[in-house]
Parts: sequence; C-alpha cells; structure tokens
Amino acid sequence: MASSARFVVNVDVDETEDDVLTAGGYVNGIHAVNNNAAILYLKLYDDVAANVTVGTTEPAAVFGIPAGGGFTREYKKPIHFNSGMCVAAVTGAAVSSTGAPDTNDVVVTFDVSGA
Repeated sequence: MASSARFVVNVDVDETEDDVLTAGGYVNGIHAVNNNAAILYLKLYDDVAANVTVGTTEPAAVFGIPAGGGFTREYKKPIHFNSGMCVAAVTGAAVSSTGAPDTNDVVVTFDVSGA
C-alpha cells in the first residue's frame, strides 16, 4: 500500500516533460489550473522524463483542462505508476501534440506517495 504521502507542485507545466515521481509510486490526487483562454491538455507518463519524448511517447493518461478553469481529482484507490511518473502540458490531446502553453498557464499540484 502507498506510504509517505507528499505534495509535488509545478507552477509551469509545459511541453517539456517534468518528473513527478522518479521511481514507482502512486498518485492519490491531482489539482490542475489552466490560466489560458483555450483548453490545454495535461499528459501523464508512466516513466521518468529522461525516457519520454512529448509528441512521440504514448501517455498513460490525458486530461483536458478547461479554458480559464481547472479540476481536482481525488482517487480512493491511488493510481500506480510502475517506472516513475512525469508530466507535460500541450495545446492538443493527440499523442503527437507538442504545442507549448504560455509560461505559468498550467499549474498542477500532485498528491503522491511511494510504492
């Protein structure tokens, strides 16, 4: 079961991948805000950033973040990531999308815990 819960905050999620978990672990919740006037897409990958190429690597999950809005997800059963987890935000939902949001458009807080 998950242990050592902590928050990981990223105030500028963009098209370059950023590590959230550098080894296997769990995401217990996500709070995401989109400060842009257009919908943006949060992509989660089941791997560390060094092994991911946004626009090529298949994401484990894609969440649309409404324009000028956001979302909060709390998981009763945490989501397990085997190899670590990294995140990116882009302007399109397709795997091939690499469009960059503006600086500080996507702000995300992850509630994570170790394996």
